[in-house]
Parts: sequence; C-alpha cells; structure tokens
Amino acid sequence: MLKNKKYFTKKSFWIWISLVSLALASPNVMIIRMFVAGDVDPFFWVLMRSLTVAIVCLPLLIIWRKKISKPEILRDVIFSGAMMAIAIIAHTKAIELSSASYVAVIALAYPIFLVTISAWMFRERITRRALAGIGLGALGGAMLVLLPLAVSTGSIGFNLPATILGLINLVGFTLVTANMRRLNEQNVPLALQIGVSSIIMVLVAGLLIMVGGVQPPVKMGLDLWLAATYSGVGVMLLIRWASTAAYSHIGGVMMGAFNYVEVFLAILLPVFILGEKLSLSMVIGGVLIVAGVYLLGNHKNPERLNNRRQV
Repeated sequence: MLKNKKYFTKKSFWIWISLVSLALASPNVMIIRMFVAGDVDPFFWVLMRSLTVAIVCLPLLIIWRKKISKPEILRDVIFSGAMMAIAIIAHTKAIELSSASYVAVIALAYPIFLVTISAWMFRERITRRALAGIGLGALGGAMLVLLPLAVSTGSIGFNLPATILGLINLVGFTLVTANMRRLNEQNVPLALQIGVSSIIMVLVAGLLIMVGGVQPPVKMGLDLWLAATYSGVGVMLLIRWASTAAYSHIGGVMMGAFNYVEVFLAILLPVFILGEKLSLSMVIGGVLIVAGVYLLGNHKNPERLNNRRQV
C-alpha cells in the first residue's frame, strides 16, 4: 500500500512538472514569429538560440565527456543533435512562411506521433480508448491538410511549404524526444545530450548562414538576446529537460495529451497579442484533435512504468 502511494505521489510530481514546463514553453512560437517576421533571418535566429545553450552546457560537456566515449552512445547522441537541428530549422522557417497560429495548429498532431513511437520503442500498451483517441486526432490532422484544399476561408489559408516544414518538425522532434528518453534511461544525462545537440545546431546554422550569405540583423539589441536566451536556455535546455524527464515517468500517452496545454496557449497568445485570426479549417481540425487527446488523456494505462529513471 505504501509502495503504491509513493508511486502515485512521484507520478503526480512529474505530471505537474510536465504541465508547468509545457505552459512556460507556450510563448516560444509567438516570440520566434515576432523576430523572424522582421529583420532576423531564421538561420541566424537558430544560431543565436543554440549558441546560448552551447555556452551554458559547455562545462557539463567537459565534465561528462566520458559518458559519450562509447561509439554507439556517441552515434545516438549525434543523431539526436542532427535531428534536432533539422526540426528546429524547419520549425523556424515554417513560422516565417506562415504564422504562429498556423504552425501551432500543425503541432496539434504531435501527440499522435509521440504515442505511436512510444508504443513501438518502449512497448507502452495502448488501450482501445487510446486507439479511438489517436484515430480521432488523426482525422483532425487530415482535416488540417485536406479541408483547405476544398474550401479556404479566414485570413490564414492552406500553406503547402509551411505544412511540409511543420510535418518535418513533428517527425524530427518525435524521434529526438524518444531517442533522448532512451539514452537518458541508459544513464546519459539529458543536459549532456542537449549540449551536444546545441553545438551541432551552431555548426549547421553557421554553415547555412555562410552558404546563403545571410547578414546579421541591423539592430541586435537586448530584446533580441533576451528572446534568444528564453528560446534557447529556457525552452531548448530547461523545458526540454523537464518534459523529456517527465516523459520517462508518465509515458507517451499522458505526455502527448498534456502537450495541448502548450498548443492551446501557443494558439491563443498570437490571436490576442498579434491580432492573428484562425481559419475555419484550423478550428475544425483543432477541435477534432483535441477531442482525440481527451480520449487519450483519460484512458487508464494497465501497465505501470518503471520508476527507476535517470534524469
């Protein structure tokens, strides 16, 4: 009885960690949009964001360098870094080509990706109720793509390049999250993984800047650096650490459902602050996916997760 009480107390702790971290990450899309829609090139933004993380994590990389000395571990860590670089660049470009709300609605499909890969990689059991939620969410995701092809209303219509980039971002982040969880459970600290990823992102963004002849912003004030630090150290490092650690303890189904705390706020903030409007297709698709995640978040997982996690 005492063991069960400790289990649920610990699980409740990680539930709150995931909810708070996702809520704190919600302004990130809007902040990116505010700068990349101006005179800040998306590649330069990624460089600034990842550079702040690399600087903070450099001492940890030196201290924990032996933890990635094995070739197979180093290979997996580099894979996560490469996928994260692709995902973040795709995410930033998608925001530049469309809007914060458009990208946020595409992100509504993220829990479906996360639940699917959790069942595959970690053998997490999914009930029929969860399957119904995934199906309903998938229908909503299809509505986001198919409905605008037939009818386009509102100020935000279907944007094919932004949609493709958004889907690349979803696939990339799903693979990164699952791979980071797996490495974390093999005693490779999350901060170390994120630090290596940030260095890879600095190199990739720097190369793209040189090849594309990208010029730095005309004005690099304190507001730009504060925004990059929030998006980098705040979201990419601290919030990703917290959410991935929570993912190890509460599982993909519940973590996927909680992701909508961030998505809802990410959609609402640009509407109220930036004056953006939601199209009919986005609303219909969003409602369907939210209904699906409600089923996912309220199903009972018959199997307990292993509580012995390295965070």
